[in-house]
Amino acid sequence: MNTSRINKSKMFAPFLFNATKRTTCFLFIFYIVLFLVFVVGNYQQFLDSNLIYLIRISGFAAILCLVFSFLGMILSLMNAVICDRKKKYVLFSLIYFVVMVTSVFFLVLLAFFDVLSSGV
Repeated sequence: MNTSRINKSKMFAPFLFNATKRTTCFLFIFYIVLFLVFVVGNYQQFLDSNLIYLIRISGFAAILCLVFSFLGMILSLMNAVICDRKKKYVLFSLIYFVVMVTSVFFLVLLAFFDVLSSGV
């Protein structure tokens, strides 16, 4: 019995992969919803302090989503190398990349709104 062979059907760190996937999904939906509440709040005339709070919380969630999606992309690429189902994990890494680009876009947009709301 040869124990030096790697079992190709096993994925690398399944708990970490699933936790990263769920956390990224939650944070992505969270900062999108907060941004939509900010947009609706502008038309509903929320207080300025509440709008600034929404901007900053949404920016923090976008930063966390960027970090978790980067970690998820690395885990997906590692699983694509180790496992047999390469297309599945390459697709996950592309989805993580799109989430990363979206997070960066929203971070720039929220930073712009934060500068505008501070009175510059």
